[in-house]
Amino acid sequence: MAFSSYVEDYIDDTSAIPSDLAGWGLAVLWIAITLGRLGGLHDQMNIESKAQLYLHLYWWLIAGGFGCALMLLFPSNEACAWIGIFIYGFGNGPCVGYCYDINNRITIPSEFGMSIVMFGLNFGASIVPYLTALVWDDTGHAYWLTLITFLTMVSEKVPLLRFS
Repeated sequence: MAFSSYVEDYIDDTSAIPSDLAGWGLAVLWIAITLGRLGGLHDQMNIESKAQLYLHLYWWLIAGGFGCALMLLFPSNEACAWIGIFIYGFGNGPCVGYCYDINNRITIPSEFGMSIVMFGLNFGASIVPYLTALVWDDTGHAYWLTLITFLTMVSEKVPLLRFS
């Protein structure tokens, strides 16, 4: 989760939100993630098919992508930064749970299958923050955090379209 790792640095670099509120940016993000996870859990309890699961995950990803888009389109607007952080967190929050649910529904239950799933999820959760920091450090532009986060939210939709 690159965004939660670097949201305070992003706030400092963009100056859209006053630097002394950077800690609140992280708090708002995690409050939104928690609310999204609770909403996603409630939603998942009523999902009966894989097609519904893919469709609902699709819309959570759209919501998170919209939050990132707000920050990309209005990088110096304080209201858009706060709203974008919240919407991104709310949309992103349930996505891991949905991905685990999808993996559980489409893979054969075995130690080997689960180790492949865990490798993929952990590798993705490690490589994206690393690449984000690498690009950000090399360019000096804070918008890379939002752009890469946006792209990770949007890129998930392409494979999901064929299942929905």
